Order: sequence, then structure tokens, then C-alpha cells
Amino acid sequence: MGLIGADLRLAKNDLLIEQVLFNESQSRIVISVPENKAPEVLERLEKSGTPAVRLGVIGGQTLSIAIGAEAIRWPIGELYDDWYYSIERTLAAD
Repeated sequence: MGLIGADLRLAKNDLLIEQVLFNESQSRIVISVPENKAPEVLERLEKSGTPAVRLGVIGGQTLSIAIGAEAIRWPIGELYDDWYYSIERTLAAD
């Protein structure tokens, strides 16, 4: 199981944390590039007039999300287990 974590830093604004994480009000895309290419990619996006924000880095065995001063963290293995077996557990529940 080749699971990989991420360390994300999101800006705090007037939205609730749930809204920051799951808001679908605008179209967005997430891209992943080698860390040494990130400045070049951000510069090219800026020159093209495309708004862009660096969210964080990938790697490790945890998913960490910081929004302003608040942070949440999960081991990737536990997230995978919760996701992969969610339907089976729901159907088996009394």
C-alpha cells in the first residue's frame, strides 16, 4: 500500500473550517510538481494571470492541515482504512 501524506497550510479567513475544506463555490484545481519546480510554476501562472497559491508539500505518513492557528492531523493508514472499509462497516452496522 503506497500511501503518501501531505502537509497543507491554508489561509484563515471569515469562513468556518468546514467551509474552507469543503467549499465548492469556485472552480479550483490542485497540481503537484517537484518541490524545486514550484517557484517556476507559480511564476508562470502569475505571468499568465492565473491566480495560484502554494498549499503545502506531499510526503510522510500523515495528513496535516493547518488553517490559521488551528491544525488537524491524521495518520494516513487510519484514513485509508476508514475510507476503504466505510461501506462494509455501514452495511454491517445494526
